[in-house]
Amino acid sequence: MDITDRFPKYRAYPPVPNWYTSNITAIVEPHLFLYATRNIIVVLGLENLRYFNSFAVSNDKIQAIAAHEAFCFTAGVDKVVRGWNILVGSLVTSHTEHDVEVTSLKLIRQGTVLISGDKSGKMVVTEPFGKSKHSITKVKSEITCIATTTHHGQDYVAIGYANGMIFVEHVAEDLTLTTQFQIANDNDMIQSLDWQKQTDSNSWPLLASSTKRKRNVFVWAFPSQSVVATIRLPNPPAQATEQQKSTVFIELAWSPLYKSKLYLSSYIGSIICFDLATGSPKISNHDRLARHTRNVFTINWFNGGRNCITTSLDKQVIKWDAVKKSCLQNLKTQAGFPYALDKCSWNQGQLAIGMGDNSIKLWNFSNAGSIMKKNVNHDYYSANVLWKGLQGKIEKISWHPTKEGFLAYGNEYGHVGIYDTFNSRHIPFRSYHKSQGSPSIDWGLNMCSVLEDSDMKDTLVSCGADGMIHVYDVDHPQVPPINLNERLRENNVSWLTSLDAKDSLRHVLKIDEKARFIAFGHTDGIVEVYSLESLKLIFVSNCQRQLIQTLDWKYYNDKIMLAAGSNDGNIAIYDIGIIDTSNIPDMPVPQPEPLYLLKGHSRAIADVKWSSHSTSALLASASDDNFVIVWNVLEGKHISLFDRHRSKVLSLCWNPSDPDSIFSGSEDRFIYEWKYQDFPCTDSLQSHTNLYDKEKSIWNRNNGKRKSPAIEGEGSNSAPATFTLKKKQKKQDTSNAALGVSNLSEGMTVSQESEKSTSRIKREQYCLILADKMLDGAVTKAVAHVKDTYLTEEQRLDPTLSRYANFFDDQPAQLSQHENIHDLFFGDKDDIRRLVEIEAKALEEKEIVSPSDSSFIIQDNVRNGLDVKLALDIMQCQYKMFSKDQFDSNINSCMSDWITLALSPMVGKATWIELMLEQAKKLESLGQYNLSASCYIACTHIYDAIEVYRKHSMFREAIALAKLRLPPKDPIVNKLYADWANELQKGDSDSLTASCYLMSNLEGSKNNAINTLARSGKEAGLFYAACLAAAFEDGTKDQRIEQWYKKLEARLNKKINT
Repeated sequence: MDITDRFPKYRAYPPVPNWYTSNITAIVEPHLFLYATRNIIVVLGLENLRYFNSFAVSNDKIQAIAAHEAFCFTAGVDKVVRGWNILVGSLVTSHTEHDVEVTSLKLIRQGTVLISGDKSGKMVVTEPFGKSKHSITKVKSEITCIATTTHHGQDYVAIGYANGMIFVEHVAEDLTLTTQFQIANDNDMIQSLDWQKQTDSNSWPLLASSTKRKRNVFVWAFPSQSVVATIRLPNPPAQATEQQKSTVFIELAWSPLYKSKLYLSSYIGSIICFDLATGSPKISNHDRLARHTRNVFTINWFNGGRNCITTSLDKQVIKWDAVKKSCLQNLKTQAGFPYALDKCSWNQGQLAIGMGDNSIKLWNFSNAGSIMKKNVNHDYYSANVLWKGLQGKIEKISWHPTKEGFLAYGNEYGHVGIYDTFNSRHIPFRSYHKSQGSPSIDWGLNMCSVLEDSDMKDTLVSCGADGMIHVYDVDHPQVPPINLNERLRENNVSWLTSLDAKDSLRHVLKIDEKARFIAFGHTDGIVEVYSLESLKLIFVSNCQRQLIQTLDWKYYNDKIMLAAGSNDGNIAIYDIGIIDTSNIPDMPVPQPEPLYLLKGHSRAIADVKWSSHSTSALLASASDDNFVIVWNVLEGKHISLFDRHRSKVLSLCWNPSDPDSIFSGSEDRFIYEWKYQDFPCTDSLQSHTNLYDKEKSIWNRNNGKRKSPAIEGEGSNSAPATFTLKKKQKKQDTSNAALGVSNLSEGMTVSQESEKSTSRIKREQYCLILADKMLDGAVTKAVAHVKDTYLTEEQRLDPTLSRYANFFDDQPAQLSQHENIHDLFFGDKDDIRRLVEIEAKALEEKEIVSPSDSSFIIQDNVRNGLDVKLALDIMQCQYKMFSKDQFDSNINSCMSDWITLALSPMVGKATWIELMLEQAKKLESLGQYNLSASCYIACTHIYDAIEVYRKHSMFREAIALAKLRLPPKDPIVNKLYADWANELQKGDSDSLTASCYLMSNLEGSKNNAINTLARSGKEAGLFYAACLAAAFEDGTKDQRIEQWYKKLEARLNKKINT
């Protein structure tokens, strides 16, 4: 089997092998080394451990593997034994003879017979590609290990049990097992078994066994079943902790090269050798293999015993020259997620990786940046791990642009620091962010002038999850940082006031390479850019509606492009180069449209990075949908799709020594290096299925040999044990959520349907009518002024403009046709009462389909709408639901029956209040929000009832209740409108959002209403925003009128040209 030409073009730094089992590695000589990492099999080349292949084999953790030639077999927690083609990762056979977790696998007879053992003590012997099988349970105890040997041409298997017993079984031609020897070992779990590799043809090989509790190694002779040697581990070294002493794992491996030498793992990673040539075991110190620092779990020989590969708790996979006792290659795998990747300017062959296991890895993937003599045989996996002083997940890292060896980091606890990698020195900053989650970081360099502080010659800027921005003095880490929020407010009062009125926090920052601008991405999709010379806001956009997760800058020709990736899966590209920074208004108008909007990912964007190409603008994006996409931005299209990750892609970095190569790190703990040309993609991105879903469909298909009709544990949608992963979903429809509709209640359906059935322009006009009432006709005057001042006679005749601009003239006729639900909702107490009457009447007229089952089913009460009727009834201080006729007609709603009975003694029944309050909490936990609110109202706990609605985004109900039951000027009404607006802005209901901002009447909310109307970038919306700004005499009115007029002229010119 020659596989030289079958290695993939891309490469990978693989994750850590599974721990605390010696059954998860295998070698297929002379080419491949295999190991299991959670539920994935990793295949590496033996020559230099180069990545060959990987494939997911189960939903659950793999406990055992075995391999021969082109096939490997896997088993574990899900009880299924599967056979795979190693070369392509395809499933070729499987069986489900086990009822509990499988712990051990072994192959005999040139891979034609497979032996498996499980936690119940059951042994199964099968022909994977034949029909023969045999199963038997000798001992009802967990099988911990299996070792096989051949004696006089016959196959034997030694089985170790958790109760300390060892059985030696003969495997007959028909696969039946016959007990040859039986050894009891003081109820101490057998940890490892291994047969002597070389022996005379007439004598039995020796069998070595290790135990867990007493940490003994026994060497057994057969057929006498006598102990010929007992080995106790040497005393642990002084630096060993008590935990390390108590949890030592003893793995055994007889040397294939030297008959009498037995290798075994000892304390803190030492692999020692005992020579039994004289009968009495003597430690052979010169044969010691010392490189690991924690427990060693597997020792796999190859090349006739001259080499071996070991795996350990220290995450290292080491290839040894057992003759010279030297380490040939050391693969420092990762057990944590690679949260962040960054390249440095002074070493093009080094990559820094922020890990989820309290460490930073410096990966020297190439010697391209080395000043030393180039090594032809450079180890691709060469890496140093920094851990001293680090705590928590290192989720953000950034190399200093000029100081070699200085690496900034941020961890999950909000701490920020610097690591001097040349001197292995950790430099923490004294102050930190109080919010959980890693702050976003970037280098600000010299900010002495803008901060008016001569010490700020070298700075690090961080933005925490709480929106706080710190500027640290790198040369004085113990000095408290400067609060940049205060400085920004001093220079941008109006804009910051509008932000205060909405739920918008800065989440991520990015400084351009020339340190001219600092960009911020907000939790609500806003993108800001400030000048680092003046801290004045020079650009803002509100075209994105969900949290901005990542930003990146690129200078390309005359463009200064900023890429912003958000949680909705879209990437907006802005051109900051077109801004005249010498003529910036006091408050720039938010731009509703980006230069480019890249759509393709189905889930949140985790990272974006521009390439270093000078002749093209290529952008790579990583997403929670498991894909990495490379975009040709100037053409607005995708050109490459990398689909080898099995979970969320967390981080990206272009290779500094090869501009066409990309590194990508994922929650599957793989870091891949790949060229974007090797993964071309020009078809629809929606047609692609992620790799893990493809693999899952393979092992869930019932197409293997000897499969049970149903495989327990399969077919579920649960994520693998390796990582948190959900099936690929369609983009979430936020229309209902944006309208405040609960998924569990019918709610106020009339107003909801009215909102959804009304056209966008009509809803925007309702918003201006509302504002006109608030401003005593100022909006009417502003509309007339804008039309009279800026429009020509010809333009006024344009039918499209007339449709959206002449609405005040048509308003009386429109309102006479039907009652305006919008006006009622935003009206006074009498209007709200009228709206609630309409809602209640609609429920009465609606046909109620009663369920056939009259048993107590909570969901039935949601479907029949009785809980909604009850809540609306009580809001109005009416009690129609308590009439005998109403009660008797409700024969199928047991839940509403007893709720009605509980509420009937409302007046003067104080003894029921405590019970009602407890019941309200219980109903809320069950998702019965209307009934919960009804209980609170019954107890006159109006604020608690409102809070129930508010917490569950039922803002219509909350506002209606507040207006009906609270004093007219209660501030909670304004707060509810503000909260609803913040919720609505995530969706597409811009006009309703703007109305809510107006009604909230908070400082800065009027500006937010104007910005929201203009957010769509449509001509009508821009017109309404301009008129509203003029009515409020807002400082941005001229900018907004110009923005609208340009849109109008562009449409009219296009109309003329066509």
